[in-house]
Amino acid sequence: ETHPLNPIAPYPWSKYLAEQVCNLARKKGQQIITVRLSNMYGPQIYRGTVIADLIAAIGDSKGILTLRGTGKETRDFIHVDDVTRALVALSLPYKGPLPGTDLIELARLSRLRGYATLGRAWDFHVYNIGSGEAFSIRSLAELLIQLMGKQLKVAPSGVQSVLDHQNEVPRALDTRRIFEATGWQPGVTLVEGLQETLKAVPVKAEVPDGSTI
Repeated sequence: ETHPLNPIAPYPWSKYLAEQVCNLARKKGQQIITVRLSNMYGPQIYRGTVIADLIAAIGDSKGILTLRGTGKETRDFIHVDDVTRALVALSLPYKGPLPGTDLIELARLSRLRGYATLGRAWDFHVYNIGSGEAFSIRSLAELLIQLMGKQLKVAPSGVQSVLDHQNEVPRALDTRRIFEATGWQPGVTLVEGLQETLKAVPVKAEVPDGSTI
């Protein structure tokens, strides 16, 4: 959360500017919590995200799966269920372990106890929400190939953009702050999450967000 921010593309710049607006409002007494999500995935994921695009590419490929870049580019992947639990945890007016992991039960408790407004005035900070682990795109592709039962050779193209080169630096979010504040930690492994995601294929129609494999 305290790492210097240096956005170099329009999309991260939009997030950076939105966060600065929240910071100004927080200084004026507004109760605002800012969250920084890693790459979220799960059932009904849409095209334009790396996991959805890889699933589609693996399904269409024969013999060779060509990746843009070197395959060493990394991401931190977090399942949508874990993100939901984290957001609920940040809305609860007490610290400590969550009251169970059932999402429906958490939503029910939130409604019954009136947690629509944020309750912990001492914890209005920025929180990272991620798995805390960096996975290379090549490793992700090979795992998906295995889970999908395909026989493909992964062949990185070696062609990189500025963003691809930057992403070769291992990237994983430090989630100690949210754990210390709420007791939250991710509970869905990447293998479990991908298996669930694959059951929901085909993925949704493409969303033009500029993302690539």
